Amino acid sequence: MGRSLYDAIRFQSIDSPELNIRAAIAYLFTRMALFDTKSIFDDSEMAVRTVVVVHGDSLDRIARRVGTTVEVLGDFRHEVSKSPLRVGEKLRYRKAHMGKVIVGWRKWDFATVAAGYNGGAMRPTPKS
Repeated sequence: MGRSLYDAIRFQSIDSPELNIRAAIAYLFTRMALFDTKSIFDDSEMAVRTVVVVHGDSLDRIARRVGTTVEVLGDFRHEVSKSPLRVGEKLRYRKAHMGKVIVGWRKWDFATVAAGYNGGAMRPTPKS
């Protein structure tokens, strides 16, 4: 939901037809979307950085320490990702975090839209 719609819902009258239509459309789109959790790069930090592996490190520990995700570390390390980490190895990364993203849409037919909008159970869409 966009910030302006969020503010409008908080501060305007709920009797506004325009506001009710905008809120209904936003609600329907969130019900029809298929979400997944993925790495999202931080837009404020575009630089590719380097970290040196120390004794006892794992990709998870390094990711938490430097503010990125295991997925990003693995993507930058793709050519040697199957080999274990070595002390002194330099890993490249960008700042990132895990976040919910839209990865697809449910089928837009009458039955699915009606079920989604009216709060009914949404049928799972098979992954292709």
